[in-house]
Amino acid sequence: MRSYRGCASNLATNSNAQTYLPIIMGKQLLGIALLILSLFMLFGLFKADVAASGATLAITVLIAIAAPAAGGGYLLWSSSSARGRERSRLRQRKDVLRRQTLAAELLKLAERRDGRLTVVEAVAELAFDAATIDEALQNMAVEGLAEVQLSESGVLVYAFYDVQHLAEKATAKGVLDA
Repeated sequence: MRSYRGCASNLATNSNAQTYLPIIMGKQLLGIALLILSLFMLFGLFKADVAASGATLAITVLIAIAAPAAGGGYLLWSSSSARGRERSRLRQRKDVLRRQTLAAELLKLAERRDGRLTVVEAVAELAFDAATIDEALQNMAVEGLAEVQLSESGVLVYAFYDVQHLAEKATAKGVLDA
């Protein structure tokens, strides 16, 4: 039987998205500020009337212009990739939640149908497309929640053993007592 203990930890980690947002925004602002600073320094270098040697000019450009520009570019790049990773994690969490919700709805429907379901019954009741329902039922069979049976006319029937025996719950005994 599948355990749903991981669901609470998934919900608890949703607050991480709220924590990362100010950090990402701060990185972006600092990156933009460093790029503006390097442009300001470049503009100042062009306006300055300084006769410097090639080595002095190169060191000045490296320290005053290239370093802030590189730092600003790195901060902007890292904040955009962090935001992309966060979006990807959110999409994955939503997909997991959608699949878990569909599985729960299928189990409730199976309970109303005496522990047996076909794809057509689930599509009619839940208003999902047949491919989505079929995939969810197949996943439930792989996880051991359902057994695939074949009717005499060739229709696939998903039988949920635990759902079929819910009435026995009241008379259940301890594992060592049985």
